[in-house]
Amino acid sequence: MNRKKQALALGAALLIMVMTGVYMFYQSNGKDGEPNLTVSQAVKIFEQQDIHLTKTSDPDAEMINAVRPVTYFIGDTNAKLHIYQYDSIGERVTASDILKGKAGELYFYNPVNTAKNLLLIVELEPIEEENMTAEYLEPIGKVSRTVFEKLNDAKEIVYTGTGTNWSSNTTVKYYEYFYKDQEATLRYESWNQTTSTLQYLGDDIASVGDVYYEYQLGSHGGSGSGLTIQPDGTVGLGSSGGSGSIPRKDDTVTFTITWNDQTETFTGHALN
Repeated sequence: MNRKKQALALGAALLIMVMTGVYMFYQSNGKDGEPNLTVSQAVKIFEQQDIHLTKTSDPDAEMINAVRPVTYFIGDTNAKLHIYQYDSIGERVTASDILKGKAGELYFYNPVNTAKNLLLIVELEPIEEENMTAEYLEPIGKVSRTVFEKLNDAKEIVYTGTGTNWSSNTTVKYYEYFYKDQEATLRYESWNQTTSTLQYLGDDIASVGDVYYEYQLGSHGGSGSGLTIQPDGTVGLGSSGGSGSIPRKDDTVTFTITWNDQTETFTGHALN
């Protein structure tokens, strides 16, 4: 009898655990299992990234795909952040397509400023173009980085490689998910960003002239010329991003570097 009670209790506990897991999954991913966010969750994440938002009213904020935004001032600036919350990613994609047609007409538009079911628009205070400074544009960069990396739960793969004279560090950040559009067709959405740095391994850093490179990572590739080495021996290769194929952990990155009439090729792999 005791064993039967114990079995029943264990079964009930397991059922509760399963139901709790299902509840938590749908709370965070929506009724169709899609990842989603609320405006309040997004605001909390911004606060964690030291981007302080102050709620305000903006009767002139445009309705997009039948949704009006919740509007905030960004930090102590007059820049505004409009956050549109949709019931699904499909509805948000439709809203994004509508907004693309108005890029430059209403607000600064950045394709990265979407997060699951949220559409986010930065509206800067209107000024003359010649008065635009890095400080004026800073809210755009801060919001975009947080949207991409934090609101979209971006993942990261780091590839490193070492040759005789050079080493490389390549970081890929990305997100991806499936969703159903407003016609219930299964769709896929992703974004990835690749950043690379080279490190010269020799002691004669000052003697290194212009640096030329080519690289291939999966289906991604690129090249550059006339780059200048820094006093610490590093050469920054910049960043590139897009919605194309995402490099995977089993991919390798191959660099060919030319400097001072010398050429070196080596291969890098993803860190575990």
